[in-house]
Amino acid sequence: MQLMKNFAWVLQEGDPVLEQVLAFELGISPLVARLLVNRGVHTPEDAVFLLDPRPERLYSPWLMADMDRAVERLRRAIRLGERVLVYGDYDCDGITGTALLVRVLAALGCRVEYYVPHRVEEGYGLNREALDWAASRGVTLVVTVDCGIQATSLAVRAREAGLDIIVTDHHEIAGPLPEAAAVVNPRRPDCPYPFKELAGVGVAYKLAQALTEDAGGPDPLCLAFVCLGTVADQVPLTGENHLLVRLGLEEVRRTGQSGLRALLCSTRLGERTLSVRDVAFVLGPRLNAAGRVGDPRAAVELLLCDDEATAARLTERLEILNRERQYLEARIFAEVLARLQTEPDLARDPVLVLGGNGWHPGVIGIVAARLVEYFYRPVLLVALEGDRGRGSGRSVPGFHLFRALVRCREWLTEFGGHAGAAGFVLPAGNVEPLRRAMADLALEGEALAGVPRLEVDAVLRLEELRAELVRACAALAPFGYGNPEPLLVCSGVDIVDGRRAGRNGAHLKMRVRQGSRTVEAIGFGLGDRLEEVGGPHDLVFTPGLGRTPGREQVELRVVDFAPAGRANLHPGNGLRLPEALFRSDFVLRRMQELRNPVSLSTAPEASVAVGWAAPGVGPREIVDRREWPHRPSLVVRLVGAEASCAVVAGGAHEALFWWRYLRKHAGVPGAGLYHPRLPLRRGTPAVTTPDGLALLEERPAQVLLCYLPFEPREWEAVLRAATGSTLVLVWNGADLRRSADELAALAPGREALGLLYRLLREPRHGATFSARELAARLREGGLARAGPHTVEVGLRILSELELVRYTWERSGVVACRHLQNKTRRDLNDSFTYRWAQQWKVAVQRWQEILWQQRGWPEC
Repeated sequence: MQLMKNFAWVLQEGDPVLEQVLAFELGISPLVARLLVNRGVHTPEDAVFLLDPRPERLYSPWLMADMDRAVERLRRAIRLGERVLVYGDYDCDGITGTALLVRVLAALGCRVEYYVPHRVEEGYGLNREALDWAASRGVTLVVTVDCGIQATSLAVRAREAGLDIIVTDHHEIAGPLPEAAAVVNPRRPDCPYPFKELAGVGVAYKLAQALTEDAGGPDPLCLAFVCLGTVADQVPLTGENHLLVRLGLEEVRRTGQSGLRALLCSTRLGERTLSVRDVAFVLGPRLNAAGRVGDPRAAVELLLCDDEATAARLTERLEILNRERQYLEARIFAEVLARLQTEPDLARDPVLVLGGNGWHPGVIGIVAARLVEYFYRPVLLVALEGDRGRGSGRSVPGFHLFRALVRCREWLTEFGGHAGAAGFVLPAGNVEPLRRAMADLALEGEALAGVPRLEVDAVLRLEELRAELVRACAALAPFGYGNPEPLLVCSGVDIVDGRRAGRNGAHLKMRVRQGSRTVEAIGFGLGDRLEEVGGPHDLVFTPGLGRTPGREQVELRVVDFAPAGRANLHPGNGLRLPEALFRSDFVLRRMQELRNPVSLSTAPEASVAVGWAAPGVGPREIVDRREWPHRPSLVVRLVGAEASCAVVAGGAHEALFWWRYLRKHAGVPGAGLYHPRLPLRRGTPAVTTPDGLALLEERPAQVLLCYLPFEPREWEAVLRAATGSTLVLVWNGADLRRSADELAALAPGREALGLLYRLLREPRHGATFSARELAARLREGGLARAGPHTVEVGLRILSELELVRYTWERSGVVACRHLQNKTRRDLNDSFTYRWAQQWKVAVQRWQEILWQQRGWPEC
């Protein structure tokens, strides 16, 4: 039986609307925006974790449900000198989280010890014997790490024995919460914490953050522990996980802690820049080995060790255990393959479920993962011992393993996990019923093809792949589970030549050409495909940069190639939103006035107070949620809490974003879209702007104002729409900055006008210009939200100052000639300049008043 080498190339669906909104809002290339959306990053708030990772972006731990109760109980235990037990899971996630909390609590003066159950002798999670042991030692408080969310009955028993329990966990919740002193898990349905994908060690770190807030935060070494556990547990490296791992990789590299330093030296990683791959395939397995085939306390002790001799001894112990783990894994893997060859009916199942006597329960999860790669279908292996079996499963995209186990719970004694991995216990006689039940579930949904997929991000031409674009893609690192390296396709590429390279000719070096562009490429492990080289091919590759003396050049790391013309790939639907949709309603109104001089009026003075639209008109109450750290999650929660709701954005593209995000990515398929420049889509919640409020069929019970209004008329329109309802303010500081950028683009100042004038004088353009290209150059020059309207305003000003004459075509092409005017002109000689600047000042004054408002008049 050979390892499968044929791949199905699948172009990810993407979301053209959200991609264009992200590209506009964040000032990034369309390709980077597509990469973000393909990785489940659908909002600007989530994108900044990858594009601009800074420690201050970490969410406050106090947003997590029960965090206040957990901290209060721990502080009381420290104050009263109680014995505290940190009870962790035996995998790398639990081991690192246990070491983290023990280190933090000890530094706070807590009488703390730890307990990690033996995988074979005790099994996963809390157990009665361990709790009895803790009570006998005088422990009064147990803090779980990476376990406990399913321990409802044991929590009751612990309370009866005089033990309080604080549960910190990240696993899916299948039943009632344990009756504990605190249950800290971002997956709680009532937990407002914005990021749900933290690993167990990540949740432990949040508790550590809250506990040490007054002391300036946890020891930086804690970030190293978070990095190790997060990568090893294969939670998605997006959002807060991405930032934690990025920060933690540096802490691992520069650590002075004896245990980690010894581990780095023994694996020869001490002198190099660490990658996620190093953690996933070198460091993580050694820490995991202790829990898989030995005593997990050895790994915890190593992470807490500050003695070099002890660290060396423990590291050697982990090396021995890791070699034993590799041997057991290879033996079970070979046994499974042999069995599948002799039982072809079993091998044809859409979900492979097998049990075996003598299999070590600590390694069957790794074997299952290898089998998933081999057969590309979900795999559940069960280590049988007597009348009981302990299982571990791994899955593929599209088959949520934990939910499948929930539906098969009648055959199980215990289970837990998440979409891609799970563990369970069952009677030995239930393996066959579980196999049939899993097969039925797989057949209910989309058929599992059993062919490995290459999830392609985008199709592009070689000429588009410039060094700047490759650097922008590389900036999304560190890459790992949930955030893979970009995978692109070039179609119809000529492989000019190829040769084998590397040890035993394992790799394939190539030069590839498309049009006038030739690029170097290498296919690791593709050396035996040399005879396929020649003629036009489609390539799947990851882009990179190589250095030759004096220059940097694009290189391709080819993953697969095939003769040109694979029918299952296409470059997308080419949807492009009109430029006008990316302007706020306010800016569009001002531009309409500018183009119609009859309607021009002097700029308004800013109001001196924030009041109601008219007596008796206004909301029943105003709820202030400004500066909430993650607006999308807040909007989703509020929408889910109220049947009749209106989400008010500042412009068409923002309304389109909220509508698309709610319908496609936030589980609100009934959302409606109401805007005069967009096709009407009836539904609730109603997504709209101030200009679209008149289109609503009925008055909403709740109005969510998701942007900072530009002027009193917009504020008053929202107040009227919310009459008798609840108005929730859901804007933040980013809106104030965004508004300032919008105003700067509407009313360009001296520097921007000078840049535009210089661009118009560039000889390479001649007398014809594209307004879109000029706007792009203005953005490069620092005018963040410049658009063709900025060019239009600027040309009017330059024309009124008798510096240029121009004509503007509907297509956005500008024909321009320069006037030989030697006289120095004052910008205020231009009516358009004065008009735009007056509007800018008036809006800024008004928004400052509204921004500073903290108390609201009685309704």
